Amino acid sequence: MKTAAFILLALAAGVGRPTQAVAEDAPAALLSSYTMTSWTLADGIPIGPISAMVQDAEGFLWLGTTNGVVRFDGARFTPWDAIYPAHLPHRDVLALALSRDGTFFIGFDRIANGVSVGAWRNGTFTLLTGGAAPQAATTAILEDRTGCVWAVSNGALYRWRHGQWDVVHHGALGRATVVSVREDTAGALWIGTRQGVFRTRDGDAFELVEPGIARETSQSSFVSVGNTRAEYYEHYPLASWL
Repeated sequence: MKTAAFILLALAAGVGRPTQAVAEDAPAALLSSYTMTSWTLADGIPIGPISAMVQDAEGFLWLGTTNGVVRFDGARFTPWDAIYPAHLPHRDVLALALSRDGTFFIGFDRIANGVSVGAWRNGTFTLLTGGAAPQAATTAILEDRTGCVWAVSNGALYRWRHGQWDVVHHGALGRATVVSVREDTAGALWIGTRQGVFRTRDGDAFELVEPGIARETSQSSFVSVGNTRAEYYEHYPLASWL
């Protein structure tokens, strides 16, 4: 179950690749031994478009959809309300993250006069309202290895720590339009923006690694290349470039 669910997650995520750093035979070799199945409304699955996915420790996939959060066990799709009594806001779910302590962070589309990030733990759901909380749609969330939670909302990068939100305004990153945030295996954060890709190793100092327009950064895939961009892309999270 865990392996099958992970494969589905990896395929459905649609990871992009730098146009100059793709091994010619890698895609065929990776997918040659797998089959792909899709589910649509024709199959009686009214889950709507999927904006986010995360896998828990038991192997279940949790999907962020226009109909809220849905759990997939490899065969069945079960809506959140059929699993837990704690109801979520009736908004599109655009981002999901699971922390090491089991907290489920959920990013919503814009909520009228409300915060767009909530946390579910031990049967209780709470909107995270402390500090300068995200008010617009939250499109990405992750917890880093130090326990800080990062979110992308309204083109800005937000950080949740010590029960408070703050907006990152450091140097050029503060003037950039943020679209994604990921953590690599070394613990560095990579922030994709419309002005380029930034990196931070301590959560406080952000450096511009590569100018350009980043659409997305991969959560778990890395590439090592030679030639012109080796200094930037060795152990660099994959990115799609316009």
